[in-house]
Amino acid sequence: MNEHERPNGKRNGLPKYQRVREAVRRRILDGTYAAGTRLPPDTEFHKELKVNKLTAVRALNELAREGLIVRRQGSGSYVADAKRPPLFPGRHLKLGVLLPRGADGALMQGAFFGEVLQGIVRRWGVQGSPEVDLGDGRAATRAVWHEPARGVTVTCLGEAENRRVDRPPFGDVRDAAFDGLIALAVTDEPFLARVAKLGAPLVLIDHLCEALGEATDQVYVDPIFGYGAAVRHFLAQGLKRVHFVGLRRWAPAASEETTLDEWKRTRRMGSIDPDSFLRLNACRQAMDAAGLALPDARAHFEERTAGSAEKMAAKLLALPAHERPQAVLCHEMEQADRLIEAFAGGGLPLQGAGSGRKAGLWRALPITLDAPTLGAVAAELLLDRLREPNRPYVNVGVKLRFAGAESGANPEPMAAASYAANSRGETR
Repeated sequence: MNEHERPNGKRNGLPKYQRVREAVRRRILDGTYAAGTRLPPDTEFHKELKVNKLTAVRALNELAREGLIVRRQGSGSYVADAKRPPLFPGRHLKLGVLLPRGADGALMQGAFFGEVLQGIVRRWGVQGSPEVDLGDGRAATRAVWHEPARGVTVTCLGEAENRRVDRPPFGDVRDAAFDGLIALAVTDEPFLARVAKLGAPLVLIDHLCEALGEATDQVYVDPIFGYGAAVRHFLAQGLKRVHFVGLRRWAPAASEETTLDEWKRTRRMGSIDPDSFLRLNACRQAMDAAGLALPDARAHFEERTAGSAEKMAAKLLALPAHERPQAVLCHEMEQADRLIEAFAGGGLPLQGAGSGRKAGLWRALPITLDAPTLGAVAAELLLDRLREPNRPYVNVGVKLRFAGAESGANPEPMAAASYAANSRGETR
């Protein structure tokens, strides 16, 4: 520190800690301490500044409150990036994302989990690739982003490698001592209730949990607009026999001690996927608005087991002609595509749509979700909860959108006469 910066000298009658603060501020602003630079430990820095430790600490704490530096307990002080200021000036946050699968798989495979996670970390200003730790097979798998200059560490905790409980071990969540948490598609409600009792704010994504309605913010996939538009699209073509095909989900393992091999030997299909109920209700609402019905006999639920797709196709093809679907709304676009193909193999016309991504190779029409927005909304809700811990809890729906024929799908429709015959219940 040069002579005119020396905090021991008299300058404008400022207290010593303020002179130290201004001297360090100048070094930050002129680039002497670049963004991301780790400052010397408090035990050493005060000697460089030629003041006692308490004076240096008070000056650095004020700079942290201004957002110029980030002080992280056990790690040190870092110069903040002016273009990416700390999320919470003066505070380093430990934020967690809980996953129903291995952290590595969620990041490296599957569009939905990966895109939702990217929406979360981008909203928190986190960049780069995480450090992935698969643990010892019993502990949670981890993916960690360290952003000291941003004032945040983000840790994804996933299912242990040799377990099948659709969530990370509770002890690992507890021991991490997070400041805030997001649970992404975790459906084990007793587990979520235990996590909520840890005291850190918790936001649920893609699972509406009524029991935790007064303890969590929740972000869900809203199917009303997307599925409603798909129904109206088919009705406009005169296709009034609309069926819905939802999904059942796997029942999780009995306990955290259940190994993956044990789960595979005893696995069974559990309840109907709650999202399928929401999508079915959206279809029924649109049909009702058109003065038509979608009765229980036209609502089907497919199991995720070997041969289930073929069984569903055979079931629908075997229906009497006057009950056989002209259009299907499915939980997933792949289901609709398989059914269209099966009907075409039997010489029968069928149109379909389901939740999925735009792609020109599908015969079915996609009902799309902006997955990064789902993550970003949850990330913002968690930050807002940290700022205002006493505000009311909310549910926020992210809309599905019916892409329709503009998606570039290739339905390969049969001749209009074939549709007309099918509409009258005629067989071919």
